[in-house]
Amino acid sequence: MPYGMVFALAVMATIMAVPIVAILTSHMRAVLELKLQHRMQGGSASEAVEALRREMAELRDTSTRFDVSFDTALQRMEERMSTLEQRVSRADKATPEAVNINRQA
Repeated sequence: MPYGMVFALAVMATIMAVPIVAILTSHMRAVLELKLQHRMQGGSASEAVEALRREMAELRDTSTRFDVSFDTALQRMEERMSTLEQRVSRADKATPEAVNINRQA
């Protein structure tokens, strides 16, 4: 084969290979970028999930404290009502006697 023909084939192969190599390297770079992005998001996603877990635990604690506080206040109100009912009951029992004493006088 004459050297001119070999040289022409080599030049043609090089010209055709440059775009193919460019496409392959571009694809490899895109794949690597996607993998890196996935790794970075994977870390931030797990951090976000952990932050949500902490926030949910805080909300549970807060709601438990409010529930206990509400129950305590309700018990105090029930005790006060019970005491008031006892006082009213005693006053009702004592009132007829006081009325009778005033009428006799």
